[in-house]
Amino acid sequence: MKIGCFVILAVFIAVPLIASRYLSGWGTFAVIVAEIGLLAVVVPLLIGVSLRELRTVAAGLFIFPLLLWRLFRHFFVSPLERASAALRGATADVHDVQPTEEPADAPRWPDGTSAGERRYVLVDVTITPAGDDAGDRNYSPAALRLESVGGDSRAEGEAVSVRLVDEAGSESEAVDRLRRRARLRIVFACPPALTGRARFRYYFATFGEVDLPP
Repeated sequence: MKIGCFVILAVFIAVPLIASRYLSGWGTFAVIVAEIGLLAVVVPLLIGVSLRELRTVAAGLFIFPLLLWRLFRHFFVSPLERASAALRGATADVHDVQPTEEPADAPRWPDGTSAGERRYVLVDVTITPAGDDAGDRNYSPAALRLESVGGDSRAEGEAVSVRLVDEAGSESEAVDRLRRRARLRIVFACPPALTGRARFRYYFATFGEVDLPP
């Protein structure tokens, strides 16, 4: 019984932590709300059981975390895995990397980090999906991230501005979804710890490398 309770507690803590790495702030919040809803249903049921039913409840305590994980995987992990497939095996040809100013439309940060604690890096890159296109899937360049290679694994750069570059070198506002090879100029908001070698991440797919300035 105690072991089962510990397993449930560990799962309830681990699921939001995993979700926070791959989902937006609102997505993580939705996961937490779903967990609270499950607790609101399960706890009253557990309180109302009789001693005769404890054996059944103990068995359920081991089954419930597995059910919770299957639900989490079905509704959150599997969609992200399918989205990741669009850029799994992609290549990144980096043309230029330089510090830049904060874009006028840069979002405010839900973690309370001030603008002064982040720096902005402009990355000029051509991204080519495996096979030159993403097949029947498309990808959103605004969902691209930068993550450290061999450094602080928690340091992550977020795309706050994306511009599409044509063959003549002219910029235009990037479309929400792309399927083929595209040259992009992306402004990433990076924490102080994210310097040196980094790679691109699109949900679960990682590809390419870029050398970030200090």
